[in-house]
Amino acid sequence: MQENNDTLPVETNFQEDGPVVLRVEGQRYELADRNGTTYTFRNVTVPKLGVNNAKLVIENGDTSVPFQITRTIQTLDEWRKYAETFDYKRVNKNPDRYAGTFVKGRAKIYQIQEDGDTTEGGLDVTNNGYGYWDDNVRFTLPKVTDFVEGDVVSFYGTIEGSYSYESVAGWNITVPMVKLSYLER
Repeated sequence: MQENNDTLPVETNFQEDGPVVLRVEGQRYELADRNGTTYTFRNVTVPKLGVNNAKLVIENGDTSVPFQITRTIQTLDEWRKYAETFDYKRVNKNPDRYAGTFVKGRAKIYQIQEDGDTTEGGLDVTNNGYGYWDDNVRFTLPKVTDFVEGDVVSFYGTIEGSYSYESVAGWNITVPMVKLSYLER
């Protein structure tokens, strides 16, 4: 995750006629080094998950080069710290609106199957007590796992949007889809 970068190299090709600085979501960073078309900045903080607006700016001119820095979650500890708790009622209303949101939660696996080196299935994400879970969410996991149907797990992943399928009774059902990065007991 790009939260606090010791160094952040930015490559661009523009004509400079003054001091170059980096601006990330309004914060200003001084140029530490330049090597050809690569500009290096130190101790850069990328403030939010997802897309952050940034730009290289020539301070005594009107020239700037806008770009985006995407901050992602990579380790399980980062997922635990930064992901939002999955809110089924909010997300189920319009899963596509929340696509790209990093989420975590507890769930009971109601369906799970492996296909090659991927796992997919369904999670019930609302615990109603006494072992009863509901509110279905579909998931994919880009690896195989030892978990089986009926296991209660903690999940960490990214909302992909909505997923539609036809039930055995012929009904069209649409639920949220989450691409998981981690599952744990």
